[in-house]
Amino acid sequence: MRETIELLVACGRYSDIYADFLIENCLQTRSGNHDLKFFLGINNYPQFDMSRFEKYKQHVEIEPVIIPSDTCNGSEGHAIVLNTLFSKATQEHCMTVDCDIAFLTRNWDQKLLDMLKGNVVIAGTSYNITGNFAKYLDFPSVLGTMYCTKIWQDLKIDFATIGGPYTIPNNEEANWYKRPIGSVIWRDTGYQIPILAKKNGYDGAILTYKQLPTQLGVGQEHWHENAPFLTHLKGSSERPAGDNTANQWMGRVRSFVSNLK
Repeated sequence: MRETIELLVACGRYSDIYADFLIENCLQTRSGNHDLKFFLGINNYPQFDMSRFEKYKQHVEIEPVIIPSDTCNGSEGHAIVLNTLFSKATQEHCMTVDCDIAFLTRNWDQKLLDMLKGNVVIAGTSYNITGNFAKYLDFPSVLGTMYCTKIWQDLKIDFATIGGPYTIPNNEEANWYKRPIGSVIWRDTGYQIPILAKKNGYDGAILTYKQLPTQLGVGQEHWHENAPFLTHLKGSSERPAGDNTANQWMGRVRSFVSNLK
């Protein structure tokens, strides 16, 4: 029996067009060894157009999950959506995926699964070492990451965020976050991921955050084995999918993927 990988997609403002592009891209670049199911967590966006996804019905299962309209925006809302979707995951492997990412490699599903060996129970994107809002390092983030579902459900993963800057006080937490004592970080959506894993003897495999210049020249990129793996436009909730940057990003993704071997 073929395995189904469940993709948990947090969808906010403008996200129906991005989620449409995400599914198109996933179908073009997957290995074909696994089925895909998309949970679309729709938060604070009553204009979300589900009719856009009718064309995929014969290829993939898509389940919309409506989150109450009074759910918070930003990181807090993101966490609430991911918690809701993660509780619905039933397959051996699932992924948290931002709606404005796209894969830049073929067989991304198999490549991520192959990283999950031994005590490695999570594999995916990592945070930038620089930036105004420092996060933990050297461990997967929620942006585009695959999980061994039951292990993380048993660990009672909570994607909740704690707002405001936080100063790392001791060696234990320096090891969790992979930043020196005294560093100031932001405990954003999913900040508990490295803590839960390390406290319970688990590890993670990361895609490397690519510093500039990137392959596409627009958006963020995460690489694996010296090649682009996925791209993240970033800021989709504030960027209508029809604006120039979004159109440029989508066009460059399509062009790059069309030339993949």
